[in-house]
Amino acid sequence: MQRAQHLDERALAWIYEHYYPRVYSYALLQTSDPALSEDIASEVMLKVLEALPRYRFRGIPLAAWIYRIAHNCVVDHHRKRRRRQEVSLDQAAPPLADHNPEAGAEASLQRQDLQRALQRLTYEQRQVIILKFVHGLDNRTIARAMGRSEGSVKSLQHRALKALERYLRETER
Repeated sequence: MQRAQHLDERALAWIYEHYYPRVYSYALLQTSDPALSEDIASEVMLKVLEALPRYRFRGIPLAAWIYRIAHNCVVDHHRKRRRRQEVSLDQAAPPLADHNPEAGAEASLQRQDLQRALQRLTYEQRQVIILKFVHGLDNRTIARAMGRSEGSVKSLQHRALKALERYLRETER
């Protein structure tokens, strides 16, 4: 981090290469717009670069700090548009390992069901699910990124998973 704060090119390149794809994926899951997600990810990386001289380690992981900036950029975007965007898992889903058409169709239907269920969650519930299960962040990092306590993140995650389960059961009927 100190090397990046002194504008060391290798340190800055590592931060960019490591976090840009993650921020892009996070934005894509929040907006479902690839071009907008690129813009948001670029804006986040620019804000990270601008804020690096002021960054002081206070027990908050770098990832939480960057995701907090990303969260703020996504919220700003939603405020500007004044409408919610769909969460598209199709673009963010990993390619299928085999090329079995039946398996591909089944996976596509499952993604569609999950996408519909995710859209029924609140913004905060959807965010905690994405950060936890798509990006693999721990609860402490999620709490810092969302500006919440660990306990509220656990509670939010629990409620989100229960709601997802309920919504997915409804689609099975």
